[in-house]
Amino acid sequence: MDQLNTGEILNIINRADAEVAEAVRKEIPVINKVVDKIVKGMRNGGGLFYVGAVTSGRMGVLDAVHWLQYQLHYQILQDIFC
Repeated sequence: MDQLNTGEILNIINRADAEVAEAVRKEIPVINKVVDKIVKGMRNGGGLFYVGAVTSGRMGVLDAVHWLQYQLHYQILQDIFC
């Protein structure tokens, strides 16, 4: 990569980003089922746990903090971070 110009590097990054979007698009039916189950569980008194280590743990913390604006009680939404 150190021999590529800036535009070439940006095109490589852009193509990689497009692959992510396509992979997510293919999984939308599965994601839909998971989200529906989470919503049903939360409506029936369940909670949502974010579990992760290192980067995924930090991302879970950031996302959990985002939910504070919706005034979710800490017993409903919890982050387990290592």
